[in-house]
Amino acid sequence: MPPTAAELSRRWHAALGAAREVVALLPAAEVGRVVLTSGGELFRGGPGALADALTGSGVAFHEGRIRGAFPRIVR
Repeated sequence: MPPTAAELSRRWHAALGAAREVVALLPAAEVGRVVLTSGGELFRGGPGALADALTGSGVAFHEGRIRGAFPRIVR
């Protein structure tokens, strides 16, 4: 069954609320940078995990590139 408009609205507002929490936690000096885990992967945690990672140095910030990354051939 497809979701109802009301269910979609609830999901959308929940996602926006979580996004606002995440943005509020991020340091202003790092605006526009990608949030990575200490292992170099894209950070995918929610607000609680981000707060923990920020206090424990579990994240890194990367400025990225306009052209992206070129593939690397490994033999």
